[in-house]
Amino acid sequence: MKGYGQIGTLQTNLNFLFTQAARGCQKKDAAVALGVAPLTLSRWLSGTQDISPRHQAALLRYFGLPAWLPLEEVPLTPGLLLRYRLAQEILTVTDEQFRVIATEWLLQQRQSHLHALTVSYGCCACERRRHR
Repeated sequence: MKGYGQIGTLQTNLNFLFTQAARGCQKKDAAVALGVAPLTLSRWLSGTQDISPRHQAALLRYFGLPAWLPLEEVPLTPGLLLRYRLAQEILTVTDEQFRVIATEWLLQQRQSHLHALTVSYGCCACERRRHR
């Protein structure tokens, strides 16, 4: 049996998926894709009807998320969705592409660090221009 907090998290997550994650997604289209009546989907969103594990997995796949994500337990946030989708994109990056991306990032970090050091010691040209 589900606890009170879990029902709240599930409903919050379902509503989040339809309002935040699915920009422009119509509930009617989602219901058709999931093979349920629009009324059933509305009942899931309102919490008046339980959603089966099979339908939870299908709903997650519909939104491009892993079917194993526990909707009753893990509050979904924009950051969590972004991290998951970024992780999925990373899996498609070749070794060569990764080396290029990592090298560019490291160079940016080094430039940022060097700029911070020169500013703190008053050696930076941008700081000298500001004090004129």
